[in-house]
Amino acid sequence: MRDMVRKIKKYFRVFLHFQKIGFMNRMQYRINFVVIIATVFIQIAINLAFIRVVFGFVNNISGWGYYQTLIVLASYLIIDGATWALTAYVNGIDSHVRMGTLDGIILKPINTQFIVSFWRGDTENLGELATGVGLAVYSLSHLKINTRILLENISAYVLLIILALVIIYSLSILVRSAVFWLMNSGGLFSIVMKITESSKYPIDIFFHKIVRGFFTFIIPLAFVATVPAEILTKGIDLKLIAMSVIMATLFFVVSRKFFNFALRHYSSASS
Repeated sequence: MRDMVRKIKKYFRVFLHFQKIGFMNRMQYRINFVVIIATVFIQIAINLAFIRVVFGFVNNISGWGYYQTLIVLASYLIIDGATWALTAYVNGIDSHVRMGTLDGIILKPINTQFIVSFWRGDTENLGELATGVGLAVYSLSHLKINTRILLENISAYVLLIILALVIIYSLSILVRSAVFWLMNSGGLFSIVMKITESSKYPIDIFFHKIVRGFFTFIIPLAFVATVPAEILTKGIDLKLIAMSVIMATLFFVVSRKFFNFALRHYSSASS
């Protein structure tokens, strides 16, 4: 038990060190830092404007009201912002393989996947995360939910957001690991990113059952923003929570095994 606690502390210190280095790197180019933050907020504003325009013509979309839809968007912003801020969608794998620095990382007395995952974090995306939280609070204030029930829903919502982060991280690892065979996994990752962006809207907008099934079990976007938002606004559903736990666990285990498989096929830069 003591060894486990010591190991957790060690990895947490390494994580904080990476975050500190990332922030210092960003502060070297402050104008660029500000421009990126501004770009993030412009994108958020466009998404909000789009939803406002749509609800100017309809009262609900597939059973989702205006403020409920905003919470779906807020959930996406929280997850996307946290993923960029903590792991930058695992860009570290591509960089280390191309530059040959993975050789030195493999020899370090710390898990290789951990280093390449948290090696880089985009601090500016914390603004996106904070905006998502603010948007969720604003939207909840317009929904009439009993205080006790709301507190229960929030507890489940936080758990589901964590599980959603695990799912997105696992998908990123699966895609980024392709760099061990390709020159660059960026093209493949861009396609996945475009698909993932659709999770900012309720998954129920896809009327075809096959499409909904694809975005639930193959690329589980339903568990990224829609399910957390549904639990938060419509009440706790133990079946949905259980499915989220199963999907997050399954994708994490598969991505972990695939990364180790890809790592065994890595050709050292010195070979």
